[in-house]
Amino acid sequence: MTKKDMTLLIEAEDAINDMDRVLVSLTSMGHSDGLFHKMDNVYEVIMNNSHEYYQKAKKENDEDIESLFYHIVNNQYLLAMDRAEILLEGRIRVEN
Repeated sequence: MTKKDMTLLIEAEDAINDMDRVLVSLTSMGHSDGLFHKMDNVYEVIMNNSHEYYQKAKKENDEDIESLFYHIVNNQYLLAMDRAEILLEGRIRVEN
C-alpha cells in the first residue's frame, strides 16, 4: 500500500471517529452499535496493510502491540501522513 493510500484511510478513520463522538452525544450510541458497524472495516484495512510488526498484534493476540497500533491510528495530534508513515514502516514499537 502506498503512503498516500494509507493517509486517505487514516483520514477516513479520523472522520469516522469524529462522527462517532457526535452520534454518542446525540443518541448515546456510536456507529458500531447501529446500522453502520461496517465502518469498522476501515480500521481492519489499515491493520491489514500496516507493517508486519503491527499485524502480528492480531495474529498473536498481543494486547500491547494492539494498544500501540490503536494509539497511533487514533492520535489526531499527528498528521495523517505521519501516522501512515509510522504504520507502514513499523517505526514505533513496544519496548520489552
